[in-house]
Amino acid sequence: MKRLMSMFLILTMVFSLTAMGSSALAAEDVEINFWSMWNEGEPQATVIAEAAEAFEQETGIHVNIEWKGRDINTLLTASLDSGDAIDIFEDDYNRIGQVYTEWTYDLTEMAVAAGYEGYDCFNNQAIA
Repeated sequence: MKRLMSMFLILTMVFSLTAMGSSALAAEDVEINFWSMWNEGEPQATVIAEAAEAFEQETGIHVNIEWKGRDINTLLTASLDSGDAIDIFEDDYNRIGQVYTEWTYDLTEMAVAAGYEGYDCFNNQAIA
């Protein structure tokens, strides 16, 4: 449950940042690419798909979800290195905090501001 809550918090904050950062654009012209560690049809995937649909209805921003499944960890580094257009990705939070820090932002301040201190799901990377 803690892991699912952490994932939901991260997605919510990233979707919120994306929406705020793209307010100058016409929402129907915006699409974000999200790579998921779940397989389509799994309970977690259903929740993510519903959240993405609600986000699109509220903002007009389309979330293109690619269901990579548990093989995401064999695909992600090469794809990020090659510059593939991946706006949001998820994987095991330990791996994100240790392997993918080059491509992530530290959201600790946002979590604290939202009252989520104590959730150990963020990396300690300083934003350059």
